[in-house]
Amino acid sequence: MSFFSNTPCITFTQSMRVYWPFLIPLFLQPLVAFGIRATRPEFSIVNGIYFVVAGVLAMWPSAFKNASTSFWLTACLIWFIISTAASFL
Repeated sequence: MSFFSNTPCITFTQSMRVYWPFLIPLFLQPLVAFGIRATRPEFSIVNGIYFVVAGVLAMWPSAFKNASTSFWLTACLIWFIISTAASFL
């Protein structure tokens, strides 16, 4: 079951095949945040808004579609790894 719907979940592999475009903004967020902080630190609110929008977009397939919960957990893990790597830039 998904977070908020009663539809049966598809497997993780099928979830990644179908819903991978939903993850692109989340994976780009640390790099965008680095660019914003490096060039225009006064626009940090844009970074916060982008993070929330990217997070909700990545959560959408698990919450309201039929993606597996491991899809969302994998997205969080990969985001954490990319954020950690971007912090060393």
